[in-house]
Formats: sequence, structure tokens, C-alpha cells
Amino acid sequence: MADLNITEVATRTQYTVGSASQTTFSIPFPFFQTKDITVFDGNLRRSETADYTITGTEATDGGFSDGTVTLNAGVTNTTITLVRNVTQERTTDFPPSGGFNIRELNKQLDQIVATHQDLQRQIDQKIGFLDTDFDGDQVEITATATDRSNKYLGFDPTGRSIIAKDGSTSGTATTIDPSKVPTTTRVDTGEGLTGGGALSSSRTLELDNVSFGQGGPGQYTNPNVTVDRFGRIISIQSGSGGSGGGGTTGQLTAGVGLTGGGAMSADVRVDLEGISGVANDYTNPSNLSIDSYGRVTSVTDGPSGVVSNTITVTGHQGLNGGGPLTGNQQIGMEVQNGIPAAQQGIGIANPTITVNDKGVITSITPGTGTQGFAVVSVNNGAPVSGSASTEINAALTTITTNGGGVLYFGPGNWETNVKHTIPASIPVRIMGAGMGITFVKFTGNAANAGFEFTMSGTTAVQGGVADGQEITVQDLTIQTSQALGGIALNFNQTQFAEGAVDPSVCIDRVHIEGATEGSYWTTHVRFFNTPHAKLENSLLNGRKAIGGVQSAGTTSGIIVDSPNKATEYHVSNTQIFFCEKAILCELSGGGNIDADAEGLYIVNCGFVANDHAIYSTNPAGFLSMQVSNSHFNNRLGSIVGNFIQAIVTGNNFYTRPDAPSSHTVIHFDTAFLPAIPTSSPGNYAPGGRKIPSFVVNGNFFVNNSANNCVAVVIGHSATGAGETIEGVVISNNFFQWSQGGHCILIRSTIRNHTLTGNRFTHIGGTPNIYENEGSHGPAGSNVANPASVSGRKAMLYLASDNQGVYDHFDNGTGSPGTGSNLINNTLHTTVALSKAYDSDTFTNNAGSFGRLTIPSDNSVKWVRVGGTAVMTQTGTGPGVISVGVLGIRIVHFNASGVAQQVGTDFASSWSGYASNGLGWGGVAIDTGSSQPSHVGGANCVSGLVRVNNGDYFQMFFINQSGIAADIQEGAQMWLEVIEGI
Repeated sequence: MADLNITEVATRTQYTVGSASQTTFSIPFPFFQTKDITVFDGNLRRSETADYTITGTEATDGGFSDGTVTLNAGVTNTTITLVRNVTQERTTDFPPSGGFNIRELNKQLDQIVATHQDLQRQIDQKIGFLDTDFDGDQVEITATATDRSNKYLGFDPTGRSIIAKDGSTSGTATTIDPSKVPTTTRVDTGEGLTGGGALSSSRTLELDNVSFGQGGPGQYTNPNVTVDRFGRIISIQSGSGGSGGGGTTGQLTAGVGLTGGGAMSADVRVDLEGISGVANDYTNPSNLSIDSYGRVTSVTDGPSGVVSNTITVTGHQGLNGGGPLTGNQQIGMEVQNGIPAAQQGIGIANPTITVNDKGVITSITPGTGTQGFAVVSVNNGAPVSGSASTEINAALTTITTNGGGVLYFGPGNWETNVKHTIPASIPVRIMGAGMGITFVKFTGNAANAGFEFTMSGTTAVQGGVADGQEITVQDLTIQTSQALGGIALNFNQTQFAEGAVDPSVCIDRVHIEGATEGSYWTTHVRFFNTPHAKLENSLLNGRKAIGGVQSAGTTSGIIVDSPNKATEYHVSNTQIFFCEKAILCELSGGGNIDADAEGLYIVNCGFVANDHAIYSTNPAGFLSMQVSNSHFNNRLGSIVGNFIQAIVTGNNFYTRPDAPSSHTVIHFDTAFLPAIPTSSPGNYAPGGRKIPSFVVNGNFFVNNSANNCVAVVIGHSATGAGETIEGVVISNNFFQWSQGGHCILIRSTIRNHTLTGNRFTHIGGTPNIYENEGSHGPAGSNVANPASVSGRKAMLYLASDNQGVYDHFDNGTGSPGTGSNLINNTLHTTVALSKAYDSDTFTNNAGSFGRLTIPSDNSVKWVRVGGTAVMTQTGTGPGVISVGVLGIRIVHFNASGVAQQVGTDFASSWSGYASNGLGWGGVAIDTGSSQPSHVGGANCVSGLVRVNNGDYFQMFFINQSGIAADIQEGAQMWLEVIEGI
């Protein structure tokens, strides 16, 4: 849409309508609301809705750049005037701070300028003074209506003020309205007329009566008359016979072909003149000669061999018709009853025929052989009145006989009240002249509608090469007149099996819709066990009603369903609207979940006004889906359900304003995984489990709903469900999110996830815009704790003071053992630490000594560890020194329990080093001074530490303060994996 520009333009226009009826009139100037336009029919103002409607070309900033007035009834011989009067109002206030709505400001400024234009037009239409007339500024009339009563307007003696005056006035008229005359004007009658006078009243003029010198009104015979110069008879009297007209001396002379005549003083006879030599009786006369007057001038007898009109002509042996020669007769070939109507007007391949002795075919039936593919135009391309089911089936029979071909529907509307089944094992193309040119409308109920393709899956020899059955549907519009009218295109591959020669389907430039409001298909396209399917450049419209937030009628735009491992479904450059599920991936009939459909590839598509765009109920999870460069704007969700592997990249996702709080744009749910039985370990992973993995990259997410919708959810909400997702990448996405609701929600079942480069914007700020449950396993357990390759980490903490204190050298009794607190003069005390978070299984063997253990899967090579603790001396007593030392150290052990002196043994002299960890060694250490009865603390961080499978770390507490100390709750030890080394 273009911006609205208010230019110098007339804000009223007028159209002159002649004798041809007209209903539409252009509005050549901008306006903002339809009520801004006033319409006059002549001088009569018309009413919007009751008399006319207005449509406009919408502009980006609001309003309309131009428009059209459409009258409810056509008008003739009148003028139509369109006038703009913009409502003088202001509907927007701008906030003193915050975001500034430039678009709305532009609209308000446009309205101000438009109002000025309208006011200027109204001023220009009024009587006024020239710009050079300064005396015209003084205009005074009267204060009240009473003062002006029975007065006229005039100018004062100075010619300045306009005043109300009494009495009469005089002046010199410079111009007179040619359409008006004064009542004193007279129409006077001249000689011979009467009825004239002044035009103060209506006048009727008529001829005046005549004063006859002789005679008067009456009837006269052969009269003698006297007339005046105006042609009026002023004297009249009857005459005598023969008087007038010159007497009786006239002659009547016979012309060509006549004889007789004479003086008119007596009766005169005239006869036809005889023609010499033609008076006779003739038989079958011929050789007639006729002159210019139509007279026969010569004639001779014709031949004597003439038949009577009672003779009859009759058709025989292959001919019919005829009759007596009293009239024209028609003889034609007789109809052959042995040729059914369904076999007339179509090509029949390799037929069996019966021929009579006249060479006429009297019966014909299709043969069993083939003669090559056929291009069959239904009913020779001419749409039939009513159902064309018979003609369509006849054409399909021809295609079957020929071993395949093209079923062509010509331009126009084709109706059929039955389902049409396409033959198996032969290539078939159903095509029309184009979308919106060829319409095939099914009027039957769901069981009697649509094209069904019974694709056998058996080998077909096409072009000399063994191949699967190939089907093409293109260039037509397929309609239903029913609500839930069945399946428009049903590809039903009941016999397909993996390893057989694959069939294929191509749908191109097809529009599937309801014929009228309230009619819609149950399913537009169903692929059942149909591999290698391609749908492109098409429109699938499932709308059941115009308007409303829930106009989705069609249950499924496209169904992908296969219990026999059919693969490869490509959808491109296609728009799907108003479906409950635009694309539904399912596994019907309890099929083999290890042999379900896989491979759905969607590019450059639009999914708008559906409940869900792509939805999977497949209990095995749909394997391998890629969605790119597409647009999504749906009510309940865009990509939702059970998937195993999916890549979603470069798309635009929008939530609708009517989206409920349950709306999730993308939700890869995995609650179905525990129910899947193990399959061959080589197919997916050790143990036979499928490995869910998802990539969401480079997409644009916009939330237009106030109902706390969610953008991306990975995993199932139930904790401890047992399923895991092995790989997730959510990166480089932009979230323009309003209201509440998460942009990214990572469930606790996620392992090995990467989140990077995502951006979030919201004017008002959104709480919990990102939530990661991936480090929170089920309470009290170490299962289903996800790992992130961009942040694998774990932490242990002390839940209460002195919990699980254990001295590994001497607990005060001369031997290792438990204690109640941190005794004096020790380097070797540990505590029982609890898991705070764990992105892998680092805390699985924490035990009572608080260990962080490296997993034995060769996935971790380098780490960094650290710890922090606060300790408080228990009091004063013997041996207490003024300043002592409290601290912590973290020791690195190998899987056999041998402590490493440093993080990595790079020196060969240390290659045989072995320790139980009771020395001062460690990868991180820190101590702090402690005053008697005061707090001491420590915080240590290691450098890079090289680790191997099964290595572990323990944190030891140090006390050289002279008196026992309490280890306060909250002490921590953590580990972070360092990637990329």
C-alpha cells in the first residue's frame, strides 16, 4: 500500500449520466472514512447503505487515496455529485514520553490538511469581495432576526456595509436572467386569435370566430368559398353539379395493357387489353414469357411425364425419413442402437465392431489390447448441463484401454455427483486449462466426491522402462458443494511396500476450495503410502464461513500417512488457508512405527488462518522434516507435535490477535518416545532408541496476542518421563514478543543443546522471556539431566552447616572418620554436598564426599573447577592464636583414586607420581586469615585441567586457626567443561 498524500486537488466532482444506466462513480480525491463523502442525485442528497456503498484504495498511513461510489440501483438522465466533507475531529493523543506513533501523526496531519481544503471550497462557493477591496471588510447586518424581518439586503451609502433596508429601491439592471421574465410581460393576440394578456396568470390562446359574409358553420356540397389572407373561409355556399373543377370536359385515357376510356361527361369503361396468341388451355405449361407488368406474353405446353403429388419417397436399408410429395421430405441415416451413448463422440482403442453390408458399424465395444497413450477430452471439451459423471467415466475407460494418458477438462464448469476412481498401474494426468478457467465441482456427499487414485505400487512399463505408477494433477480448480465434502485428491497406495518400484505423484497449479460459502472439503490431499509426492504452486482453501475467528472448516489440508515407510514429500510455493490442520502427519490403523512415513520438505509456502499449520500425531514421531522460507500466521500453533528430526530455518512466524493462551508457535513434543519399542540398534543409536534432534535457526517470531503465547518449546512438560532429546540448536532467531509467555522454553528432557545469537525485543519488557529447565532434573534424581555443548556444567553445595563432615586423615581419634565440625590442624576434611544443577552426569557419584566425576564417554577433555566456602571459629580456648588460617583446596583424582599433583603431568619426572591426596597438592587452593571467634572464607578457581574418563574432583577444607570451626551452609564446588581445545 502507498502512503496517503494530500495534494492540491478539487474535493468535489460531478458526473452527467445520459440515457444509459450507470451505477459506479470514481472518487478522484483522498478521504478517511466513508462518511466523509456526500452523494447528490441531482439536488437530492442520498444516504449511505440505503442508496449506495463506498469502497476505497487503502493507504499505509490510514484512509483511502481514492475510491468508488456504487449505487444500489442504476440512474439515468441525471447528474451525480460527489463532495468531500472530512469530519472535524481528533481521535488520537500522543503520549508525553515513550514510543511516538509516526504513522498516526501522519494520518492526523493528512486529516487537518484535508479539512482545510474542504473549508476553503465552502468559502470559495460563497458571495464575497475581491482581495483588493479593503472596503469590503466592513460587513454589518442586524443584531436579531426581528430587525431583519420583511427587509432586503443592500449596501449603505458608502458602498461598504451590507445592511437590511426598508421600502423600495431602484437601479439599473446590467444583466437579466434569461430563464426568468417579469409578470408584467404580456402575450397579446393578433388578428384571428383571442386569449392574450399579461403573464401574471396562465394564458390560453385560440383561433377567434369568423364573421361569415355568406353561409356559416355547416356541411356544403360542391361549395363556392371565399378566403381571406390568413386562409380562413369568410364566405361559403353550396354549388351545382358540374360546377367547380373545370366542368365535365375531362377525359379518361387507357394506358398500356388497358383499353376503353373516354370523356368524363358520362360513365367510362376500362378493360384489360387482350394479348394475341396466348389464349388457350395448356398442360404443364412451360417456357413462360412475362413482361414488366407481370403479364404472360407467351407460353407453350410442358412435358407430359409428370407424376402426381400423391407419390411417396421413403428411406430404406440404413436410411429413414421421407413421405408423400405434397411437401418437401428429408431422408437421413438411421441411428445405430448398438452403439451406446457413452461410446459416442470419444476415441475407442482397439475396438470390436460389427459392420453391415452397407459398410455401416452397427455395434462397437472396447478391445483388450493397447494402442498407446490417449489424450481424452471429456465430452470433446464441451461442458454438459447437469452431471458429467457418465462422460468422465467414459473418458477414463478410454485411458484404461490405452494403458494411460491425459484426462483433459476444457474451460468451463464441470459438475459430477460421483467419486471418480483413477485406474491403477498406468500413468495418468488429470489437467484443465488453468486455475480459475477449468472448474470441476463435486456435488455428492463425502462418500461420492473427489478423485481417488488406487495406486497399486506394482511395476508399470512406461516408455519401455519399468517404473512405478506416475500421476499428475494440474491446471484446474476442484470444488465441492457440500460441508465436509470428503477428500478432493485421495492417493491411496494400499499395496506399496519398501523396496518395490516407487510410484510418484505431482500436483501443480491446482486450487482446491468450496464452491460457495459454507461448503468445504474434509481433506484436500491425502498421501497414504505414497512416496515421492510433490505439491507445488497450488492454493488449498478450507474456509467454511466469511469472517469470524474460527472460520477453519477443512479438517486437514494435506495428510501424510504411511505404515510402509513411504518417503519424500515436497510442498513448495503453496498457500494453505482455513484448515484445522494445514498439514497432518499421522500413522493410521496402528501401523508399524518403525516403518512410518519420513521426509517432509516445505519451502516458500504460506500457512494463514489455520488452527495449526504443521501437526504430527505420529506415535513414532515424524522423521526428517525441513521447513524454510515460509510464512506462518495461525490461531493455535504453527509447528506442533511428534517429530524426530526437524530443521526450521528462515521463516516468519506470527501469532494472531485471537490466539489463545494455549498457542505455541513451535513445540517439538517428546512424550511419545518412551512408548516406542526398541528397533535395530544400527538404525538410530545404541539401545535402538530414535534420537530426536532439532534445529531452529534464523527465524523471525512476532507475538500479536495478549494471551501469553509461547514461541519455541522443546521437550515434554512432564518431568521424569524418561525420554531425552539428544541435540537441539536454537540460534540466530529474532523474537519481537509482547505480553507474557516464553520465547524459548527448554524442558528438562533436553541433552546437548546450543542456544546462541538469539535476540529479544519488547517495548514493555517481558518476564521469563527465556527459561531453561535443562539443568533441573527430577527432584532427588540424576536422570534426564540435559547437557549443553555451549555450557556443560555442574555444581554441588552444602545444604546445612557441617553436614557429612569426614576427615580423611585424623578426626581427632587418631584415625580417619566422621566429625561434628572442622577440627583444628587439618587439610583433609570433606563434607556431603548436594546437587544444585548438573547438565550431564557429573554429580551421579557425588556420594558422601561430594565428588564431581567426568563421564566415561570421551566427550570431556578439559575443564575448569572452583569452590567457595565460609567457616566460623567455634570460640576461644587453649592454643588459640591471634591470627589463623582457614581455607579450601580442590584435588584432582584419576579413576583409580590417585591424586594428581597438578592439573596435567607435563613433566616426565612426575610420570610415576602417586598420591592419596593428603598432601598440599591440588588444582585450586585458597586460604584466608581468621580472627578468634570470627569468620574466615576462601574462593578458589583452577586453571585449565586436562581430564580423562572417570576422573573426579573433591574439595577439602583446611583449618590452621588453633580451634575448631563450623563449615557454614552454602559452600559450593563447581565444574565447567571447556570446549574447543
